[in-house]
Amino acid sequence: MEKDTMVKAYRVCQDKNGIPYMREDGCCAADRTERYDSADKIAAIGRELGLSEMGDEYAYIVALNTKRKVTGIMEISHGSIMGTQLPIREILQKALLLGAVSFVLMHNHPTGDPTPSSIDIESTKKIAEGAKTIGIRLDDHVIVGRENMYAPPYIEYTSMHEKGLM
Repeated sequence: MEKDTMVKAYRVCQDKNGIPYMREDGCCAADRTERYDSADKIAAIGRELGLSEMGDEYAYIVALNTKRKVTGIMEISHGSIMGTQLPIREILQKALLLGAVSFVLMHNHPTGDPTPSSIDIESTKKIAEGAKTIGIRLDDHVIVGRENMYAPPYIEYTSMHEKGLM
C-alpha cells in the first residue's frame, strides 16, 4: 500500500468544553483505491487492526462510498471479554461523519469463535433498520475470530450477510 492511498482510522474525542471532534487514530488499515466488495477484504482490515488478537471485544465501522471504497474507519466501542455495545445512534452518527453511503460493521469475538450470537443478529437487524431511515445502507456485519484457533476447519470470520442473517 502506498502512503498516499492509505485510509486512516479515526476516533471521536471531546474538547474541554465537551464539543466532539474527530482525531486520527494513526492506524492505516485500508487502501482508498481498492474496492471492498467482499467480506474477506473487510476481515483483512480487521486483521490489520489487530481484532483477532484482542482479549476484549471491539467494534468498528467501515464507511464506504458509492464505489465501495473506504472513506474512513472508526472505533464504535470497546467492551470486555463478555461483549461490547452496538449503540445505533453512535453508529449512525459515525457513518454520517465519515461520509458513508453504505457501511460495514465489524467486531471481534475474543474466544476466537466468529459465530454470531443472538444479540449480534438482533442488534444488526435494528441497526440496518435505523440506517435505512436516514438513507444509508448496512451492507454487512463481519465478526472476526482467530484463524485456526485450535485446528481446521475453524474459520477466522463470519459474514452475517453471506449467512443470510441480516
